Amino acid sequence: RRPRSATMAPRRSASSALLLGAGASATVMLAGKASSTQGWVAPRATISSSEVQPSQSLAASAAPVSAEGRSGAAAATGLCLAGLVGLGAARGRRSERSRPAMEAGKIPDGTPAPHPMSIRKRPRRNRRSQSARDMFSETTLKPSNFILPIFVHEGTEDIPISSMPGVSRKGVDTGLLKEVEEARALGVKSVVLFPKTPDELKTQTAEECFNPAGLAQRAISNVKKAFPDVVVYTDVALDPYNSLGHDGIVRSDGVILNDETIAYLCKQAVSQAEAGADYVSPSDMMDGRIGAIRDALDAAGFTDVGIMSYSAKYASAFYGPFRDALDSAPAVAEGWVVPPGKETYQQDPANY
Repeated sequence: RRPRSATMAPRRSASSALLLGAGASATVMLAGKASSTQGWVAPRATISSSEVQPSQSLAASAAPVSAEGRSGAAAATGLCLAGLVGLGAARGRRSERSRPAMEAGKIPDGTPAPHPMSIRKRPRRNRRSQSARDMFSETTLKPSNFILPIFVHEGTEDIPISSMPGVSRKGVDTGLLKEVEEARALGVKSVVLFPKTPDELKTQTAEECFNPAGLAQRAISNVKKAFPDVVVYTDVALDPYNSLGHDGIVRSDGVILNDETIAYLCKQAVSQAEAGADYVSPSDMMDGRIGAIRDALDAAGFTDVGIMSYSAKYASAFYGPFRDALDSAPAVAEGWVVPPGKETYQQDPANY
């Protein structure tokens, strides 16, 4: 748009002046009352362009006003001119600041022009630097977030587990405490204990699981006495104590008894709490055992002992090394049907 000639008669009264800077696309409207003797109100500016240049003939291109309003118009004109000059200077400063960033990298030959679209939401703004990514990170893992699994046995020597390279069974009175001490020094202050029960103590009903002097109970007590600040988790299931290798009691026709197993799981959990466990962790996958264990703990006075439930445990081959570590794989018994797998109570890996 071009400015109106100063010699042309204005179409509106002297109460409105349309000021257009030469070569600028900004429109500034000064609005007042109908009578020039009333004076001018504070100017209202409407900027409608991304490029604003200070006007060189702002006063000359303004529509004439009455003699009484000349002083008000001059003041308003000066205010508008100052605003336009300030806006142009600010844009110049922004251009100066952005120039190094634009010159930082070279664009490969053949790069197409940017796609002509207006993108207001740009999540990559928050990924520009490592500092920004650190600030906006929602998940942070620290040593204190981890739970160290430790396999224990009755001996004094560390016994390597062939299916778990670098992992060994620790002696309940020796290697166990050394392992916990090293982990604690690194900031890992939570452990979960898994006992390798001697074969001669295993039975089809797994009563050893709630023996107050059992391997698991002694391991819990040893850790809590040596390191009171370490949080001890335990495993609640019958398979380390069951001569048939299942998490529940096996009927002769191969059925895993659910409710009968829960009775012993409750006794096992209470026994572990008595030894000093902070959390019991049912991994058996019997229906209804979580509520039953909670009731048993509360009834025994262990309302502060927590339950870490395995929300999903699958009948998966990935448990193979774990069963090697505890020697708890399903076994064969004469005159007894023993399921070779745990599909009737653990979840199907095909589902989630």
